[in-house]
Amino acid sequence: MDAAVLLRFDEALSRLEPGPFVREVLVGRLGARGVVLGYDQRFGRGRLGGLETLQALAPALGLEVRSVPGVQHAGEPVSSTRIRASIASGDLREAETMLGRPVSVLGTVVRGDGRGRRIGFPTANLDPLQEVVPPRGVYATRSLLDGALHDSLTNIGLRPTFRGGGARCS
Repeated sequence: MDAAVLLRFDEALSRLEPGPFVREVLVGRLGARGVVLGYDQRFGRGRLGGLETLQALAPALGLEVRSVPGVQHAGEPVSSTRIRASIASGDLREAETMLGRPVSVLGTVVRGDGRGRRIGFPTANLDPLQEVVPPRGVYATRSLLDGALHDSLTNIGLRPTFRGGGARCS
């Protein structure tokens, strides 16, 4: 079952109070039997629900609830906001330390002009799926193709070799 198809964020979902969200969405629609919540995770209308809400509802719903403590790095809490800021500013080492893995850029390969192929260096143009990508530059990367990792170079930004080079990942 694909949860993304069942749980589209829309106005009706945004108005659900925490209790109905847990009962109707988590348990009813998604069939959750357990929920793991970050130490500061909030949910439901107005972000009113949290760990205490889940713990109060859990026994009646047969729901197992666990909480994950916060993680610190350099004396500050690790958060998705902090990780995104590190990526956007180009501090990939800092982001990778907080992630515990290399920074990745996921996306869909889209058709380009085919210039690379014509000169013997085929390229892949990527339409990134996420909201933040590293700053413009050329990066040593690893690309996943047909289940295998390949060493690669990735240009993020303009195509300086060609006139009218628009922004893209390639």
